[in-house]
Amino acid sequence: MTAFSRSDSSLLGQWWWTVDRWTILALITLATVGAILTLTASPPVAERLGLDAFHFARRQLLVLPLAIITMFVVSLFSHSGVRRLALLMFIVSIILTALTLLSGTEIKGATRWINLGGFSIQPSEFLKPAFAVVAAWMFAAWRLNEKFPGYLVAVGLYGIVVGFLISQPDVGMTILVSVVWGTQFFLAGLPMLLVLGIGALFIFGGIAAYFYFDHVQSRINQFFDPAGTEAYQVARSIEAFKHGGIFGQGPGEGRIKEVLPDAHADFIFAVAGEEFGYDEINLNLGCPSKKVEKNKFGACLIKEPKLVAECLNEMQSKTKLPVTVKTRIGYNDVEDYESLFNFINLLKSTGVKTFIIHARKAVLGKFTPKQNLNIPPLKYEMVYNLKKDFKDLEIIINGGITSTNQIKEHLNKVDGAMLGRSIYHSPYILADIEKEIFNNKNVLSREEIIKKLVPYVKDEIKKGTRMNQIMRHTLGLFHGQTGSSFWKRYLSENMCVRDADVKKIDHIMDKVKLAPQAHTAVQID
Repeated sequence: MTAFSRSDSSLLGQWWWTVDRWTILALITLATVGAILTLTASPPVAERLGLDAFHFARRQLLVLPLAIITMFVVSLFSHSGVRRLALLMFIVSIILTALTLLSGTEIKGATRWINLGGFSIQPSEFLKPAFAVVAAWMFAAWRLNEKFPGYLVAVGLYGIVVGFLISQPDVGMTILVSVVWGTQFFLAGLPMLLVLGIGALFIFGGIAAYFYFDHVQSRINQFFDPAGTEAYQVARSIEAFKHGGIFGQGPGEGRIKEVLPDAHADFIFAVAGEEFGYDEINLNLGCPSKKVEKNKFGACLIKEPKLVAECLNEMQSKTKLPVTVKTRIGYNDVEDYESLFNFINLLKSTGVKTFIIHARKAVLGKFTPKQNLNIPPLKYEMVYNLKKDFKDLEIIINGGITSTNQIKEHLNKVDGAMLGRSIYHSPYILADIEKEIFNNKNVLSREEIIKKLVPYVKDEIKKGTRMNQIMRHTLGLFHGQTGSSFWKRYLSENMCVRDADVKKIDHIMDKVKLAPQAHTAVQID
């Protein structure tokens, strides 16, 4: 039984039987998902900008009820009412879009926003749906009466809209509006010859945009050079999706939002991808901290192999994702190969195929986590022996690996090598790995990296990111090179401080005197 009968002639009764209720439900669902994602992704961004954690979320939640109410009110309109509303919105949006060119706020090289009564709005977002409705109206009127020049009006309006959008410039919005308008024109009965002509025009326009607008060229180039500094957000977003996989790390558990400048905006789906999807589940049996041991996980589980096996069986019964194990070679006084062999053999019986082995034992209760990373001796031979005895397993070695030569030696005896601290201590080792392990010859020098990093840092500072949040991670970039001490000191004194002055970034290469010298690995264990 429904709230309204089909004979009900009231406004709500007619609305109930004519509105697309599934579309309304879908829109409400999307709005709800958007609100949840905003609550998840925006707090770290707000805190980086020195704002209240829920600054962006509060703004979205304030506007959301108004948007839903507006949607319901507009859905009550008749066809003619929707057309009149769209025409009014189109006229107002055109005027406001024109005003952005005169008094708008420039963001990332484009002038698309305007401040009205304390609110910042992007008029083109209102222009987009209004134009779609008005253009469809004109095409429909032309089809009903070919004497009415509806298609000419639609073409003229399209030219006006595109002219304003390109002037901002907003190439993405221009492409979207063009696709919608072209589809409408085609459905209205556009001759095939004109279809081909407009298609060619779109292609030409896209090529022209690439060469004329620097930001368009930069974004396209990111797809061909995903390792470039300018593609930082794209690269981190891809990593987030890989990290999340199918089932995710769980709401609020992602980390990409802590480093992405636009995590709350253009890259919000990277946050969703990480938090709502996994591609692998790894059981870590290596952490030796007292806090971890107190909570009954980490390295202390090595002492309970049957419990670990039960956990792995249960994990694999609940998911089709691969389950892997990271462990140490032993604990306390138990570090003989027989014990390690029996441990891996038991876990193998659960179906696990990949084992990452830290070639040190864990000393529980006596050593700190830092001491556990340095004091127990490395015993690589035990890991090598595992690979000899378990040829069907993927064995990856970890611990104390600081150079490509070491990696090459390990890869002769095991399936893979994992690096951790050495990468942060000397990040340019990743370039050596690219060149020597993966035969990638197109690797940037340290100086080239900095030259690309400087404009990126300047852009990020304009968006509210503090310089030290980026530059502190480059302290070890020149490790092992002449000038390394100058680099670290200059960064520490001028850039790795909370209120670093962006102007000083221009002097960085002048202050650091570099000389070509091969990368030198330093043992840090």
